[in-house]
Amino acid sequence: MKDTYKIKRRVPRRFTKNVSRGHIVQVELFGHFNKELTFLHPAVVLYDNNKGQLLVAPISTSKYKDNDPLHVDVEPADGLHHGSGVCLESIRGVDKNRVLFQYNKDGKNAKLRTEVLNKIDLTIMEYFCPIHLILLKNSRRHIIRNKSN
Repeated sequence: MKDTYKIKRRVPRRFTKNVSRGHIVQVELFGHFNKELTFLHPAVVLYDNNKGQLLVAPISTSKYKDNDPLHVDVEPADGLHHGSGVCLESIRGVDKNRVLFQYNKDGKNAKLRTEVLNKIDLTIMEYFCPIHLILLKNSRRHIIRNKSN
């Protein structure tokens, strides 16, 4: 007896493009507890270890202008359709296979502006590495003082 149907399994293609810090990608954040973000979300790449893993911060439209110090606002000019918030409390490492696609803006890969990335860095240091932020600020002051002498 011939099979009258075939099961077609759609296997997603592996994301093979190179991404770098600041690029915006669509990520599958499967599985969560309580208020963790899950399912499909845009995310900003914070680090690519070039071994198939990325450090990303999910982005959510509901976090835009919500006055949470761990949410950095991004504007549509950065490559998203709406104003959104980068959720720094939800930073996580993901396998590159969780990336579905890279966002585009004006025919180029969407990438956050340098000033937004700098704000993300500063916020991470302020809330997750406060001692290192103090050391950095003291080092800067010391360098400026020595230059003026």
